[in-house]
Amino acid sequence: MTGHFGNWELAGCALTGVYPINGISRRFRNPLIRRSILRLRRAFGEKVIFAGDGLEPMLACLRRNECIALLPDKRLRAARITVDFFGRRVCVPSSPALLSWRTGAPLLTGGALRIGETPRFQLVHGEPIRPDPTAPKGTEIRRLSQAWTTALEQLIRQHPEQWIWTHNRFKHAPATARPQPKSASTQTVDAPLSLKAAPRVQPS
Repeated sequence: MTGHFGNWELAGCALTGVYPINGISRRFRNPLIRRSILRLRRAFGEKVIFAGDGLEPMLACLRRNECIALLPDKRLRAARITVDFFGRRVCVPSSPALLSWRTGAPLLTGGALRIGETPRFQLVHGEPIRPDPTAPKGTEIRRLSQAWTTALEQLIRQHPEQWIWTHNRFKHAPATARPQPKSASTQTVDAPLSLKAAPRVQPS
């Protein structure tokens, strides 16, 4: 899981060399953009599932021990889960937590960070967030949703210049104050794919 952070397209392309990746995508209205993005993702072996197709295709992927790539930082008017994000209450989709709870698959946040002004990137990730099968469903969905949101916030706090999001993320939920979180520690690994090795992928 990542947000619109660093080069998320490169992150998905890089990971296809290690894991079977299924990227969740909305159906872009502009056909030129749609064809361009889908062609890029599929060229590196990433499979695409459209968000409007429901949870069943995603559940099937997880049951095959494949990975799902999610960008859940978008503001959703109809989202039913509210969590703390940068000291404010925001709406988030329940689907990441629900998929984890139903299958036992852990949630892992991370991203592809640009290294300085160079055309090189580094993959970073946090600790796996594992579901508790003994906890009540509603309680666990809220806990998992808050956990991945907090992990994403900590990543953004470490590299705020790499979060690319121009919409009002706090529009559909009331503001509430909370203590500022401690600095996060993320684990880093060398990206298995770089722009030098794959010149067709341009820096975002």
